[in-house]
Parts: sequence; structure tokens; C-alpha cells
Amino acid sequence: MAMSATTQREHVKVSIILFIIQLQAMLDIRVRFGDEMDIKFNAKKSCLFKVGRNCKDFVNNLLLGDDVIDWSSNLKYLGVQFQSATYLKVGVSPCVRKFYAKLMLYTITQSMSQ
Repeated sequence: MAMSATTQREHVKVSIILFIIQLQAMLDIRVRFGDEMDIKFNAKKSCLFKVGRNCKDFVNNLLLGDDVIDWSSNLKYLGVQFQSATYLKVGVSPCVRKFYAKLMLYTITQSMSQ
């Protein structure tokens, strides 16, 4: 028996809620571990990022200890820009493109010289 579109949307929302609860539980474990090992995690150096059909839906904030982890629609990691949307949008800066082009060229010339 096929689910109606409304039932499917509700199922997805319940799945997201369960995932968020599990993610918060994982963060709580990390904080407890950090406390035991005298490690302090910084929520300001972290962010939450949504991708997918429901990326515009409201999701409660998550906490790292007593600090809120902010939601972000954009993030930059290793010079690569990611944008939140119904699909993952990725942008690479010209500087990073030049770096990888030179790395490829170097790799090719090294393999040819052997």
C-alpha cells in the first residue's frame, strides 16, 4: 500500500526530529567526555548546516554544553564554499582552483619523469 504525500511528509518530519534528538544526544556525550578529559569544545567554531528538500524548515537549536550551535546557510571548509539548498551547492574559489590545477600538473609531471 502506497503512502499518501501528506503521510510521506509527516514521516520525513518525524525522521528529522528523531535525527535531531540523536544528534543532541551525541553532542551531550561529547561534552561529558570533554569534561572528563579536561577538553573544552567551542560552539562558536562549529555550525549546523541543512541540505535537502526540507532545508528551509525550522529546526530547534542544538547545544554544545550550555552554548548554542548556530545554524548556517553557508559554510567554508578547506577553501570550498557550501550553500544550503534542496541539493548541496558547492563553490570553489579561484585561488583553490589554481592550487589544485598546479597540484595536478605537478603530479602528472612527476609520474612522467619516472
